Amino acid sequence: LNKSIQDAGWNMFVSMCTYKAECAGREVLTVNPRYTSQVCSGCGTIHKKELSERWHSCECGTEVDRDHNAALNILNKGLQTLSGGTHPTFVASVEAPAFTHGVRHVI
Repeated sequence: LNKSIQDAGWNMFVSMCTYKAECAGREVLTVNPRYTSQVCSGCGTIHKKELSERWHSCECGTEVDRDHNAALNILNKGLQTLSGGTHPTFVASVEAPAFTHGVRHVI
């Protein structure tokens, strides 16, 4: 798995995103994704998981797909980085995208 991830060309992907962002007057922020799928996006509790576990379930009531949970944690890390670690808003829930007639709509 590690070899295939390294072969995916992440540096090239980040370079392309950075170039496009600069052209649009935006900025790319990279965040270390380590352990983001194991930390609860709702309460911050750590839940060790095997890679085969695809659902995140927590005592606080957070029930989301493992990847969705990781995405929320990455978003929160990015917001904290932008605000110098003092960002008051903690994003605990973002609606999953809905697909209708082949067109993607984000709710």
